[in-house]
Amino acid sequence: NGPIEAAIVALDTAMHETRGAALSVVVIETALRRAQFSGTGNVDGRVLSDGATEHLVPQNGIVGHGMPTPRSINVAWPAGARLVLHSDGILPRWRAEAYEAESAVHPALLAGLIYRDFARDRDDATVLVLRDKPVEERR
Repeated sequence: NGPIEAAIVALDTAMHETRGAALSVVVIETALRRAQFSGTGNVDGRVLSDGATEHLVPQNGIVGHGMPTPRSINVAWPAGARLVLHSDGILPRWRAEAYEAESAVHPALLAGLIYRDFARDRDDATVLVLRDKPVEERR
């Protein structure tokens, strides 16, 4: 197991006396152009890039209560990619294609649009959007 899995196991141990939580961890290695993902519970994750969507699927379970052994996956992290993570208070049926016109907007605005369009009425909701700098901004 690597550092992501070790961190999740440590959090699982620390949360035994709580109600538990859903948890996802993403480590982005820009030099290697990859993202490593591990998650447990209802946190949807996606990497969006050049019209493609890579789904980051968490394992079933609750961190702190009967969590399965964590496992991680590696996915491509192309230049200009966006990471979208959201809790189950956001309906998972949103599609990146619906927001293609917003591909250049600030990540906070995209998070707000997804929240506006897909938040459940009677659930808490969190949306996080992170954008890699486009190649021209790195110079």
